[in-house]
Amino acid sequence: MRAGIIGEIGCQSPWTDQEKRVVHGALIAQQETGAALNIHPGRHEDQPQEVVNAIRALGFPLARVIMIISHIDRTIFDDERLLRLADSGCVIEFDLFGWEQSAYPMSDIDMPNDGARLRMIRTLFEHGHAERVLISHDICTRLSTTAVTAISTSSPISCRACCGTVSHRARRIRCSYTTRAVC
Repeated sequence: MRAGIIGEIGCQSPWTDQEKRVVHGALIAQQETGAALNIHPGRHEDQPQEVVNAIRALGFPLARVIMIISHIDRTIFDDERLLRLADSGCVIEFDLFGWEQSAYPMSDIDMPNDGARLRMIRTLFEHGHAERVLISHDICTRLSTTAVTAISTSSPISCRACCGTVSHRARRIRCSYTTRAVC
């Protein structure tokens, strides 16, 4: 059995010495296993780049480090920072799709909606960084923000009528747009 990914390695802003040691250890493990490294940056807009710069300063060649910086859609809000981070060679992860309200309870920011996330991704594509984009799900936020929550698995159920979801494998689902069970 081999590791496929190391992480999510948590960092905060300001970055603590202990977190720097953990990232250093994860980099050593990444070099030995070849597994990708997923970094959870602090919420300051410069923190993802700070992590990249620290990895360079530690002497790890970024060309050999498969590094994913997650939660970019709640961290970086301007194209200059976004493109500088992509130019560093890391993979940029957008994992908060479906979070459509602007209030973000863990920080004093105006959270972008899915349209703004797609604009950021288009900017990366237009600047030649299509291979640097990762779209994923942050499951801890999915349970409270997705349109449809599966309760238990069984047969396919469609919720196309009210929220556009094609189908789910669930015994019972609840649509948050209509606040009613759809089964």
